[in-house]
Amino acid sequence: MTEFKSWFQGPPSSGWECRTRIAFGNGLFGRLGEIVASMGIERTFVVVDAGLAESGVLNEALALLRKADIEAEGFGQVQPNVPLKNVEQGVKAAGDQDWEMVVAIGGGSSIDFGKAISILLTNPGDLRDYAGWYRVPGEPLPVVAIPTTAGTGAEVTGVVVVSDPESHAKFSLLTDKVIPKVAILDPLLTISLPKQVTVACGMDALVHAIESFTNNFMNPVGSHLAGLSIKIISSNLERVVEHPEDKDRRYQMLLGSLLAGLAFKDKGLGLGHAMSYPLTGLFGMSHGIANAILLPVVMEYNSEYCLGEMAEVGTLLGSPSAEAQKKVKYAVGRIEELLHKLEIPTSISGWGASEKNIDDMVADTFREGRKPLLSSNPRKPNRSEVRELFRKLLT
Repeated sequence: MTEFKSWFQGPPSSGWECRTRIAFGNGLFGRLGEIVASMGIERTFVVVDAGLAESGVLNEALALLRKADIEAEGFGQVQPNVPLKNVEQGVKAAGDQDWEMVVAIGGGSSIDFGKAISILLTNPGDLRDYAGWYRVPGEPLPVVAIPTTAGTGAEVTGVVVVSDPESHAKFSLLTDKVIPKVAILDPLLTISLPKQVTVACGMDALVHAIESFTNNFMNPVGSHLAGLSIKIISSNLERVVEHPEDKDRRYQMLLGSLLAGLAFKDKGLGLGHAMSYPLTGLFGMSHGIANAILLPVVMEYNSEYCLGEMAEVGTLLGSPSAEAQKKVKYAVGRIEELLHKLEIPTSISGWGASEKNIDDMVADTFREGRKPLLSSNPRKPNRSEVRELFRKLLT
């Protein structure tokens, strides 16, 4: 199948499509076997992280599949940030058993892990051979993605992010071939999330929505999805943190995360995501927290270059003003207020970052693999500007 290659092509870009069959609703995880069987699949490999394995989710998934007469085995040792060696362990565990599908259950790491092994089970070589854009030659195994967090949008995107311990950095693959064929979104799976995970993932989704809404790629469908996502997430995140068992709030947060993923898969993101790579790779910061800390700084940096869009973000976040500049000021202030209420530090020095790390952080931001993120940003950044933005985050 020909790759769609939409936002990667640069502005203007108005293409949008959805290749994923989306099942959304409370209790739908219980229909996993029925959904997979409807695709004519007979052999499935399931991947989850250790926490979900220990909680019984892996065994429940295997039981649901086997009840539908689907042969299924599992791997329950997915690690955060998808280390390259962990992917190799997963491929080894899958073995040479002619699997027809990968079912990935969990947060963004588990879904990225599932995409990664789906590539290596049908393509030779090392995953680094396919780093970059549209370099995967053969069709990966189809993926069913079941998110248990409301944040990454990985269940509908063709992005895979992997950590390379040799370089202490992350690399990414972009290919429509790993966009999940099916996404099962069951808000009930998110109810037991710890507070810090709910916060990090919720902020990650909000960053996806704001960066997608304000970047310079023309995509009216993506823009409307991103705007709706901003409204939903900003109206529910604080409340779901305060009342984690509120099913209605969990439902809305997972919906907001999905809409943000559907927006940025074809409209792209921006500078904040490019700058988050060194924060996670060098200091072990979670992806969502890194993006959250960067968000108000990058919003302010970009604002004069996307004034109309950033003002609209202010409106979506609740600004009562009619003046664009006041709306922008409100938007930045509202995000700073949200970070404070969610107890997210606004400095990166607490993770060990210092002045001596800035050159490495800037270099990582401008790695070849960050090019789509930098080109979609409304303001074209240079190294000296990014250096100053990182300096702001040290204080």
